[in-house]
Amino acid sequence: MTPFSALLSDLCHSRRILQKQLAHSLDVDPSYLSALASGRKGTPSDAFLQKLSACLELSDTERQALVESVKISKRKYQVPKKVHPDFYAVAWKMFNVAEHLPEAKLKVINQILEL
Repeated sequence: MTPFSALLSDLCHSRRILQKQLAHSLDVDPSYLSALASGRKGTPSDAFLQKLSACLELSDTERQALVESVKISKRKYQVPKKVHPDFYAVAWKMFNVAEHLPEAKLKVINQILEL
């Protein structure tokens, strides 16, 4: 599950709307919305996000959280051209161990990166 898919599911739950109902309101196939909500599908377009925001009548805070969740839900990242060689080692280690780390350790790493 991606941050975007988790937020999408939370928004549906908080508004007591079924994914099938939301898909109909958004005029998209229910299987597409299901794939977004489960994290099987990549992040949606800006146009979709605008439509989703309007349909769910999101507050400014919720809309900003949605945009941020899309940013951090990317599945592919490109290494910048000019980085220190140690960047590769750090990125490789995170890529290989992150899925096995307990949530508490991931939170600590995230806090360190925010310094």
